[in-house]
Amino acid sequence: RRCVLTGSPLQNNLTEYHCMVDFINPGLLGTLQEFRNRFEIPILNGESEDAREEDVRMMKQRNFVLHKQLNHMVQRKDFTPLVKSLPPKFEFTIMIRMNDLQKRLYKFALEKRDECGINSLFTAYHTLMKVWNHPAVLYIKGK
Repeated sequence: RRCVLTGSPLQNNLTEYHCMVDFINPGLLGTLQEFRNRFEIPILNGESEDAREEDVRMMKQRNFVLHKQLNHMVQRKDFTPLVKSLPPKFEFTIMIRMNDLQKRLYKFALEKRDECGINSLFTAYHTLMKVWNHPAVLYIKGK
């Protein structure tokens, strides 16, 4: 028996979601390329800022099918039952200016979205988050 625990995989990365499901039940969602064609591409297209109604409709349908197909093996829970036992939460916001490299990468990513693989608000956020946090992450990922 295999078990995978994660926070919110579907919100994070569909390829990662496929890998986790494939680890639990190999082949259930097909090969990675089949999964991308059947689910990931239509879902990302529907999330795109300039998505057509048809793309949004297809995204919703593909999300529904994926959710239904995995309903027997994925437990979706929120953290509500844990709230009573958790210590109080303290949040601090620290504003730090980007350095010159971060500014150049940020500008490049926005100007060359296609070259950077940015096709939706979701991918833009995740790409730019790497620039904000530490640009070396982009280098490591690119290797």
